[in-house]
Amino acid sequence: ERAGKVGMAEGTREYVLLHSGDDVQLLEEKHLEQRFKKADLDGFLVRVYNYYRGKGFLCVLLAQIFNIGLVLWVSLVVAFALSFVNYSKLFSEDNVEDAIRIRFPLNPIFWIFVIVMGAFILWQIARFVVSIPALVEVRDFYHRRLHISDEQIQTMRWVDVVKEIIRADLNVKKSLTELDVAHAIMRRENYFIAMVNKKVVPLTVHLPVLGECVLLSRMLEFWLFRIVFEVMFNKGEKQLRVEAIEARSNEMHRRRLVRELQRQFRFWGIFLAVCSPFIFLFVLAYTVIRFGEEVKSSPSALSARQWSLLARWRFREFNELPHFFQQRLGLAFKPSEEYVEQFPSNVLATVARFILFLAGSVLVVVLVLSFLDPDLLVQTELFGRTGVWYIGVCGVVVAACRALIPDANCVFQPEAIMGRVATHTHYMPRAWIDLCHDYSVYNDFDILFEYRALAFLREIASVAVAPFILIVYMPSFAADIVSFFLACTDVAGEDVEEGVGHVCSFANFSFMKHGSAEYGAPRSAGVGQSLHGKMEQSFVNFKAAYPGWSVPKDGEQLLLELSSFLRHHPYLVRPRARRDTAAAHMTRSGAAAASSSAYVHPEDRPIHETDLLLELDPADLSLVHMTYSVASDGGSVSSVHSRGGGTTHMAAHGDGHGDGEVDGDVEADVEGERGRDARV
Repeated sequence: ERAGKVGMAEGTREYVLLHSGDDVQLLEEKHLEQRFKKADLDGFLVRVYNYYRGKGFLCVLLAQIFNIGLVLWVSLVVAFALSFVNYSKLFSEDNVEDAIRIRFPLNPIFWIFVIVMGAFILWQIARFVVSIPALVEVRDFYHRRLHISDEQIQTMRWVDVVKEIIRADLNVKKSLTELDVAHAIMRRENYFIAMVNKKVVPLTVHLPVLGECVLLSRMLEFWLFRIVFEVMFNKGEKQLRVEAIEARSNEMHRRRLVRELQRQFRFWGIFLAVCSPFIFLFVLAYTVIRFGEEVKSSPSALSARQWSLLARWRFREFNELPHFFQQRLGLAFKPSEEYVEQFPSNVLATVARFILFLAGSVLVVVLVLSFLDPDLLVQTELFGRTGVWYIGVCGVVVAACRALIPDANCVFQPEAIMGRVATHTHYMPRAWIDLCHDYSVYNDFDILFEYRALAFLREIASVAVAPFILIVYMPSFAADIVSFFLACTDVAGEDVEEGVGHVCSFANFSFMKHGSAEYGAPRSAGVGQSLHGKMEQSFVNFKAAYPGWSVPKDGEQLLLELSSFLRHHPYLVRPRARRDTAAAHMTRSGAAAASSSAYVHPEDRPIHETDLLLELDPADLSLVHMTYSVASDGGSVSSVHSRGGGTTHMAAHGDGHGDGEVDGDVEADVEGERGRDARV
């Protein structure tokens, strides 16, 4: 009976009846193994990862339901505001009930909006219903194949989940590796990261009055993904279209792809322009509801900052999954706030102090009077406004002005603070080195770490701007986009193994195509290099995140170079981390190998010498790699000292051939006593 539930053939069922329960369990396992064999892994592994990020079946299910509920609620608010409110009476009469009434016939715009949003919500509900069987399949995969419960997912590391996925042997063509899993989940994102890194499509524009402005919004990002990847990739598959493969050697096919991409940009731009009035109403209502609630609960949200969408794509590394990336951004957030506070506007601060005094005095007077007479807040009016109104407005003004006034205890050290930011963002352009105190660097950083209010305004404006960008701006870059895909794709069966699919060569860590000796690669590849050592930095951090991953030969040489560099400059990392990793290294390699100071060529040393490097904290590892890149470019690591607060400060000064100085601050507990002044 149990075997029949598994769905075995009749002959197999008879075999099971003659044997013990262990054989039944074995047949169930074989059935599960065949059930979860996937010829196309991308969609399945994306669902597996989203299940992990969503923290289990119930959480994912509720998140999807509430997302539909959010869209429905915002649509109802917009529909109510369009037809059931008489705005002329709302602001001219005291009786609100006369201004809010259902009047027939209803506004035609109301019916159009209801039809459009109703169709969209029905489509969302249909997608949700269709996705339930796939969600159940992923749950069964976790529970029955990986033997991981929803309770374990709450605290389990993704690296451990990947180990179980590899053991499950999902692919029908090859055994999976950690890199294959990352490729399947981030196939398209890796291409976009490379496009942003290589500046294939400029995502900023310089305007005469406003200066440098960011074009990228969430709406534009969505349409770029949809258009570009639907033109270049087979729908629902992990391979480039046949026309794209042939275009590598056939100019006619290449021109055909360019024309098709241009046509798709214009078509969807026109479609978006037609739908933009309804999208604008929805986005405006959603923004007002969300941002208004934040300002009401915390007026300081007016001056709060966040990482821009452009910064997220510039900082993100190849094969870096979202939760890993979010951890890095979280660690960089506080020092980033400290950096922008290094550049207060003295004129604005002076004005803010004066307005703060005025608003604060009004607020205090109203509060004192309301304490003496509680009815004053709601019954007494001054210039047509009650005391409650004055308290609310003055409270917001006071919070906004305080955010504009710099902290009197702030110490000016932009170079050191930017070093702390860079250890987590892994982003330090050479143009910033030794100039972090200059407003030119601050203005560049301000684009990446922007005000939240500005981000909300951009999303609202993008409803009108995005169609124009798709129709007019993007078609001129179609040829560059097609050329990028043709030049930066590793094809299955040629550059990578069968079963992996077509992947971005940067994400495949193709040092032969894109390596840069300046950042530790065995050789330089010329014009195909990634900017700012993005590929090499991604490789090092991917190996640190997945220690069990078997690196290629070129990658081993890069790790050995960094290990050798760290042995000659051990003071770059935190003393406590250095003690811990050195002790672990001595346990495995022996005290003699750990204490040896003689230089050995990287190719002659055993691979275990990289253990000391890979056991470092990610921030320390990033610091070592950035310092290595400056030193290999002609600079020299000239001084390492500890500053107040237990902070290790590293400076790599140019010696006439380099580009200057890199300052990196790493929080360190020097011999267990914070604030101790120590020099190396």
